[in-house]
Amino acid sequence: MQLSHLKYFVETAKWSSMRKAAEHLYITQAALSAAIALLERELEVTLFERSPKGITLTLAGAEALILARKILALQDELLNLSQKKSSVSGQFKISAFTSMVNTVLSDVVSQASKQYPSMELLVETSNNIPQCRPEEDEHFCYIVCCEDTQKDSMMKTVRDRGWECEVIGKTESLIFINARHELAKKEYLELEDLGNFYFVNLQILNTDNNIKFSPHNGMKRFFKNKEHTFFTGESALNFIVKNKNFAGIFSYFLAQKNYYIEKNLVKAMHILHYPMQACFCLCFPPKSHYSPGEKTILTLIRHQIRQYLPE
Repeated sequence: MQLSHLKYFVETAKWSSMRKAAEHLYITQAALSAAIALLERELEVTLFERSPKGITLTLAGAEALILARKILALQDELLNLSQKKSSVSGQFKISAFTSMVNTVLSDVVSQASKQYPSMELLVETSNNIPQCRPEEDEHFCYIVCCEDTQKDSMMKTVRDRGWECEVIGKTESLIFINARHELAKKEYLELEDLGNFYFVNLQILNTDNNIKFSPHNGMKRFFKNKEHTFFTGESALNFIVKNKNFAGIFSYFLAQKNYYIEKNLVKAMHILHYPMQACFCLCFPPKSHYSPGEKTILTLIRHQIRQYLPE
């Protein structure tokens, strides 16, 4: 099937006349008739009822017309990509937690610099909701992570500050332990195994209202009665390397492109029968604020995060 034949079909339906359609398409009526006949054979339906008074769409033809218009509209979007590429420009800042910066956002910056060279991306590491409001810093977005059970509270906090907020992915969190610990020999841990560790508590969100979100904070009751609190994932893993009786429950993202994992200093493990869902949210100014270029970057971030999530 040729896209040009779909265009001929749409134009013929518009004029309800082979002659008029051929004139506007700058082709002969015979060529148009042959193209429509070929399209009907390919689709195995009759598109037009022909009579001495002219042509009219059949029921199948009316349905095909809707689909043909959608296909041609998508073709126009594809053809506009090169024009869109040149229009994506400016400066845009992204704030996210450390492991997100080291994984997903490094790929986002790499792709964006190749596809949209006029768009400058600035990436910063932060576990806090930015203090600014959207009208104060429009060219900005941030990514936060929290336990799924804390999602509604966290999203309310974000929206109260005037930002849009959407869930862009969920994944199971893992427990991270020192690779030299005896329990690292196991394939996975069970809840009763946690009693062998002290708890490394990672606080990922801290607003000026002193609201703190600690992923899986309720898991502390399964650990020994002692904890150490951090605000970045990498520093927490470094602490686990130096203190092998401590363990932490963190985002799946920490297990990717991470020095401690790659060097086999820390082992990431599942907890049997206790899937711990982490929720990733993208926060950005209201839709009326941002430019086409910034919209493109947000789309790229969404796509990349989903690419990183396990099936």
